Amino acid sequence: MFGLFSRTKSIKRTTDKALNKFGQSIERIHAMEKLLDDGSDESLYTLVRRFSFNCHKTIEDEQEKQWVYETLSKQGQAVIVPLCRFIQSNDSITYPLRVLENVVPEDQILTIIDELLEKEPVGYTRHTNKRVQLLDWIGELEMISSQNSTDRIIPYLEDFDETIRFAAVNAIKHRMTPDIEKQLVPPLIQAMTRTSEESLRIKIHIAEILVENNSDLRLHIQQITPLLTNTLQSFKLQHNKLAKKKTH
Repeated sequence: MFGLFSRTKSIKRTTDKALNKFGQSIERIHAMEKLLDDGSDESLYTLVRRFSFNCHKTIEDEQEKQWVYETLSKQGQAVIVPLCRFIQSNDSITYPLRVLENVVPEDQILTIIDELLEKEPVGYTRHTNKRVQLLDWIGELEMISSQNSTDRIIPYLEDFDETIRFAAVNAIKHRMTPDIEKQLVPPLIQAMTRTSEESLRIKIHIAEILVENNSDLRLHIQQITPLLTNTLQSFKLQHNKLAKKKTH
């Protein structure tokens, strides 16, 4: 019993050192190495928590985070639970998502993604940056197909927050491959032409995507035409496709 208490107290001291952003870098790294040696879920979770704060010395801060990223990426599936626990309860998740990508087997990644998105349903949130990071990651995640990626991104085209909607458009842009381009045009057109959408940058970004992909819009002419006289005056319809007007 005394041994267990002593170990718990020791882990607490080590955790405090690892997460002390005002301490010396070498002390934090030494503490994190001890936590890695312990290897428990709680110790691994503490290592993930190192991503949650910035230290005053920028170079040392990045070096430490890179060390944690590389170290956790070598631990395999043992870090999945601590990573998901952190991602679900914290806002700064770019590094943890990158680690997750390295340790989750391909046959499990969609399940993990769906579990994370379940905690971030479409609608109001105070933590918009977290949702943006998730969408960016899913949009760039090469280990899943464009179909699986965009199926999960499309609902966020109707999110409450403009920044999140823009992130969803941008994520779709990354995955607009020829094999699913025709499937993606209708939701993009809907997002661009809905009366509730007041964001000019979203409408222009969607229009640019349609131009870039040479998308056939013959089924959507009636929806698009009203925008060309005001919001999208720099675009035109040409042979049932959207094109940029030449500027002189």
